[in-house]
Amino acid sequence: MKFILLARLSTKKVALIVAHPDDETLWAGGTILSHPAWQWFTVCLCRGSDTERATKFKEALKVLKSEGIMGDLDDGPDQKPLDEKEVEHIIGLLPPKTAIRNIFPGLSKPLISTAYLRNGYG
Repeated sequence: MKFILLARLSTKKVALIVAHPDDETLWAGGTILSHPAWQWFTVCLCRGSDTERATKFKEALKVLKSEGIMGDLDDGPDQKPLDEKEVEHIIGLLPPKTAIRNIFPGLSKPLISTAYLRNGYG
C-alpha cells in the first residue's frame, strides 16, 4: 500500500507555457526528462503556422514524452505588447498555488508578485 501512495504523490500534471518552439527544450528539457512520471503539457504560443517549426516541436514532444499544442500569436518585430490588465486577468484564472515562473517575459515584477499573492504564495 505504501508503494501505491508514493506513486500517486510523485505524479504531477504540469503545464509549460513557452513563446517559441524549442523554448520547451532549452528552458525545461532537463526538468522534463528528470521527471518522467509527471504528465507534461506544453503550450507554445507562436509559430503554429510555420510547418517546419511545428514539425520540429512535435518531434521534440515525442522525445520529451510530452503532449502539447501550438498557437499562432504574432512574434514579429511589429507586435504590440500585451495589456497588463489582460495578463493579470489570465493569471487570476489559474488554480490556487500555481507556480508562475516568468511566463510573460518583460512584465513588471509588481504584477508577477501580485499574481503570486493571488495564487496563494507569500
